[in-house]
Amino acid sequence: MKMQRYRLPFQWTAAFPADWIHEYDAESDQNLFYPPDSDLTFRLTAFHAEKAGVPAPEPVMETVFAKSAPENSTVIDIPELVVPGCTVLIRGCNYEEDGQTVAHICAGCICEGNLLTVNIFGTDAKQVYEGLAYLTLIGREI
Repeated sequence: MKMQRYRLPFQWTAAFPADWIHEYDAESDQNLFYPPDSDLTFRLTAFHAEKAGVPAPEPVMETVFAKSAPENSTVIDIPELVVPGCTVLIRGCNYEEDGQTVAHICAGCICEGNLLTVNIFGTDAKQVYEGLAYLTLIGREI
């Protein structure tokens, strides 16, 4: 499968299949990725925090991630899911929308001063969970 690499704010990069659709939502400052034949959707948002030129420590960025995750989400522990140079935290939940169950996984790739949130949505819970594999294609250009 041919992959396309994308540059995101604050030196983050992500890769998705080349036939997927990429949109940038300026209002929410999110990059959206989705396959043309599915309701699976990835929303990536980059955050950067520093004070007087000093990057915010990882625990601060972890707090930002916790506040961005859905309130009713639970921790998902996948120790083998690694993004080099980052701490990865994952939370998930299901909810009803327009009479359908939506699976939502929120992952945070965290390092000093930086956080990339990856929200994965879809009505096929297995497909959403399998979408976590794309986290291994996230990196930072330093």
